[in-house]
Amino acid sequence: MLGTHGRVGGSIFLAAYALAVFAPSMRLITSAPPGTKVAVLAAVIAAGAVTVFSIRAHGGGGAGEGLGILAGVLAWAGLYAVPALAPGLAEPDVLQVAGASLPPLLVIAVVWGLWLAKRRRIP
Repeated sequence: MLGTHGRVGGSIFLAAYALAVFAPSMRLITSAPPGTKVAVLAAVIAAGAVTVFSIRAHGGGGAGEGLGILAGVLAWAGLYAVPALAPGLAEPDVLQVAGASLPPLLVIAVVWGLWLAKRRRIP
């Protein structure tokens, strides 16, 4: 189940995600209160680790690159879309980190759901 395509897709996602969350998370780490710093670091690490693990697990057979690119593009889209859709909900940098972290996690949740549904159908 863990193949080369999954490793490549996980690396593609990780590079895109790291570039997306680097600037807002660094601004938060230097200027935010300690509780916010911990929450942001936990969210970034958890989202990155869970997404990379899931892409590696389900990326066999050539699907890994596509999943990695999709999750990376959605991370960048969320980086700019969430602060524009919900201004004033929180600090803009927090919204950017949340926006970059949530869409890849949703994609992975759908992938896990499809995998579980397929596994249950086969006797």
